[in-house]
Amino acid sequence: MTLITTNESYQFNSYTTPICDCEHCSESVFSGEGVTFEGEVFCGTGCLGEHLLVEGVAEGI
Repeated sequence: MTLITTNESYQFNSYTTPICDCEHCSESVFSGEGVTFEGEVFCGTGCLGEHLLVEGVAEGI
């Protein structure tokens, strides 16, 4: 699992373009945000966890 983060501070900009959509909820993911897991991008650890539960990957946890 890789957290997509930078040490820079970002201010909200209504003109910011999303880099992709979350694999679980389809919410937009912007530069400096999100989590990657096995090549897929999620908007946060909550959606990653839900995705793993739905896929049965986290069944033994």
